[in-house]
Amino acid sequence: MKDALSKDSPKTKTKKVLRHLAGNNSSLNKVRRSLEFHYALIKQLRLKYKLKENKKKVSHAVIGSVIRKYKALSYIRSEIGIRNPSKDDRMKKKGTTIKRMRVDVHQYFERDDNSRITTGVCPTVTKLEDKRQKRLLLDTIENLYEKYRREAKEAISFTTFWRLKPFWVKQKTEKERETCLCKTCENLTFMAIVLYKHKVIKTFNIEVLVTQVVCNPNNKDCMFGNCSSCKEKQVETNIEDFNTEMSWNRWKTEKGKRTFKNGEIKEVTVPKKTQENGSLGHLMDRFHDDLWIKG
Repeated sequence: MKDALSKDSPKTKTKKVLRHLAGNNSSLNKVRRSLEFHYALIKQLRLKYKLKENKKKVSHAVIGSVIRKYKALSYIRSEIGIRNPSKDDRMKKKGTTIKRMRVDVHQYFERDDNSRITTGVCPTVTKLEDKRQKRLLLDTIENLYEKYRREAKEAISFTTFWRLKPFWVKQKTEKERETCLCKTCENLTFMAIVLYKHKVIKTFNIEVLVTQVVCNPNNKDCMFGNCSSCKEKQVETNIEDFNTEMSWNRWKTEKGKRTFKNGEIKEVTVPKKTQENGSLGHLMDRFHDDLWIKG
């Protein structure tokens, strides 16, 4: 295929015509016809390119590997009137792409299945006078990146993904993760996300789910399961088979040893993310138990 293309290349055809040009009326007519066709084609392309809706199509049609091979890129741009994109244009296009990606990444990180809003003392983060409510990641940055890659329409490197992460979305500190409330909320969210993905519940928003099982979320008796009217309430579900096998994540605490800066080794309790398996019925029991604990 390569030999055939090379044999009939523009340069070869030109040499053949010029070789038989002198004193040959037939060759002169061929050259005349070729030039007429050349200028007619250039004029037609120039007219088409003037229309705004055709600019991209014409550029893509005439600029390619063959034009670059014969170093005719500048010539064809000049003849048709195709503007050579400047460095500023390329930087502007790159900047637009980064802005679009930043919006997508921000929206991804702020989703309730990827991070949660913090509560308590100092729940805000400020950077360059921009004050935002702090959010804590529900998974490792590596896992969230892999998940984003599967969902995203365009490729993005891990470095760019990390750089575009909102400054108010933080990874949990060890102290934050070791709190009972944090682990309970996260474990509840893990189960809610799995149930939502399997269309068992209509939302994975914990605040909305709590309103389904209590009369009044501001009432202490309701939230602690002491209200006779709502203590038997359960989340609205759509369950076809309680025996369906399910898998979900759960934070647990394990004992381990840690070496401190002074060289001292101490036994500490550290959080560890594990995967649990069981039937849908078992998961629902755990979910309702933890939901009341949250209250």
